[in-house]
Amino acid sequence: MTRLLNLFLSLTLLSSCANSQTKNAETKVVTIEYSNEINGFSVKAIWKPNTVRYSHTKGPAIIEFYNKKDSTTFTLTNNNFGILNSKLPFSYSEDSLEIISLNQNDIKLVYDENNLKSEYSFGTTNEPFFFQDLDFDNIKELIIGEIGNGQREVASFKAYKFEYNDIQSELYGITNIEPFKSLDEMSKVDNINKRIIIYGSGGICSSGSEIYKLQPSKNDYEGNMFILETVIVEERDDNLNKCYELKYKVINQSKQLISKKEIK
Repeated sequence: MTRLLNLFLSLTLLSSCANSQTKNAETKVVTIEYSNEINGFSVKAIWKPNTVRYSHTKGPAIIEFYNKKDSTTFTLTNNNFGILNSKLPFSYSEDSLEIISLNQNDIKLVYDENNLKSEYSFGTTNEPFFFQDLDFDNIKELIIGEIGNGQREVASFKAYKFEYNDIQSELYGITNIEPFKSLDEMSKVDNINKRIIIYGSGGICSSGSEIYKLQPSKNDYEGNMFILETVIVEERDDNLNKCYELKYKVINQSKQLISKKEIK
């Protein structure tokens, strides 16, 4: 009970930074519990839903992962925890832009592992989190979705790696290093060539990509890493009224132009 109380207090602090779009200022906390085991974990969340974005309801949450195999537990926070409206018992306004009533305080959900992949984008927002091997070491990382937190309001993702059956800290893990810290729905994981492509959408003739290539570990003590291999940028020549795509090879942190072509 003490631990749950501490989680509740933490959630209250998190929610103070969120903008409420719940009608009549309703700010109740609900608990989410998944009835099925997910990648070896039982998962619960304490959640304060307050905003509707597209087909999702989102708000700050504390997510608890319990490993049944060794009885270990860890928690993560997410200010943009989102669940599909269609899975929730909430009542919404006629235009589906506001929450009218939460209806239930304790919600049980089924995690649908058959509805995770997207043909058009990296990751998934059909579930609030998923597991995928991002660094090609045959161990799946935990990826948390952040609804509306990425460029052009797509979902961004935070990746967490496991070490000795526990999750790595953000300070020493992959969470806040490239290319993982820039993952969003516009990114791409190239499993064949073992590359991660981070796409930046800047509008007409202002977009670009950073392509990171796998650098396999040299020994059992180091993990796989990624190095920036290629940078692609779009630039406009106002004098010629043309747009060009410039491709650079990155060598020792320096860019070398390898191609330039006109694009329309």
